[in-house]
Amino acid sequence: MSRPTYEELEQKVKEFKKEAIEHKRVEALLREKEEHFRNLFHTMSEGVVLISSNGRILQANPASEHILGLSRSGIEGHSYVGPE
Repeated sequence: MSRPTYEELEQKVKEFKKEAIEHKRVEALLREKEEHFRNLFHTMSEGVVLISSNGRILQANPASEHILGLSRSGIEGHSYVGPE
C-alpha cells in the first residue's frame, strides 16, 4: 500500500474543512428550526400533548394545561389511556 502524496492529503484536508463548514451550517439551521417549533408549541392557543408510542405523556403545552385544568407536572410523565 502506497503512502498518499502531499497533494492527496491537502485535498482530503480541504474536503474535511468543507464538510465541517456544511455540518456547522446544518446544525445552526436545525437549532433555528427547533427554536421556531418550540416557540410555536408554547404559544399556540390549541392544547397539544405529545405522547410516546407506548402511551407515556412526554410534553404538554400551556394551552393544554388550561384546557385540562392540570399543571404540566400533573400531565407529563403519566400514561395516556385513550378511548377503546
